Amino acid sequence: MPELDRSYLRKMEIHGAAKGWVAPLDRSDRAYLSHFRSVCKRYNIEPSKASKLEYEFVIKVTENEFYLHQAQG
Repeated sequence: MPELDRSYLRKMEIHGAAKGWVAPLDRSDRAYLSHFRSVCKRYNIEPSKASKLEYEFVIKVTENEFYLHQAQG
């Protein structure tokens, strides 16, 4: 590996260690998660304890409602 690539990777490692590796959520992500939580609450489902069927149901309902609401503006 060329030295330039190693230097770049070292800088990225230092940056990632200091700032964190996950990008912050944007406005749309936060809105989706908020809606997901409201759907879970509506159907009394805890995502961490949900069966696969329950989890898939909540995801589908969330996606359908969230993206329909976005399309309607």
